[in-house]
Amino acid sequence: MKLQNPKIRLFLLVLACAVVFSIQSLSLAQKDAQLATEPITSPASQLLAQQNGKLIITQLNREFQINLNETAILPDENIWVKFTDITEDSRCPINIQCIWAGRAKIVVNIWKDGQNIGDFVLTTGGGNPALAVHNFDSNYNIKFVDLQPAPISGSETQKSAYTTALVISKTTDKI
Repeated sequence: MKLQNPKIRLFLLVLACAVVFSIQSLSLAQKDAQLATEPITSPASQLLAQQNGKLIITQLNREFQINLNETAILPDENIWVKFTDITEDSRCPINIQCIWAGRAKIVVNIWKDGQNIGDFVLTTGGGNPALAVHNFDSNYNIKFVDLQPAPISGSETQKSAYTTALVISKTTDKI
């Protein structure tokens, strides 16, 4: 059977396209419904869900700041860093003079390539600068640069008010 009428050929072409499009749309809708009911399983998705979508995007060798319980991501390296705790803040309050500067200890949780590398305690002050840097995944260093706010004598800082400054670098880079 020859279809010589151009209107019929056009109609059949449009009909065929509509059928193909409908089948693809149905397939995508089924896939979306399946994804919506699946639990969050990837580490990145879990971190993002725990963060309520709050992420700081940064890169190697650049100082970045994150609040307690926030996460920073280095997308080019597939590294996620979450500031999880402050275990010590014995720094000298800004409104008094001390004979010892004191120190601060924080905990960060690091993920690399979808794997939980672990929790790391970083220390600033206290006379040992090596405690402010930690090597992870054999190729990277994380450095604890600062913790804010500084203590004030007679005033207790709520943990939720803390912000830390960090730098991540390759072990071959100077930080």
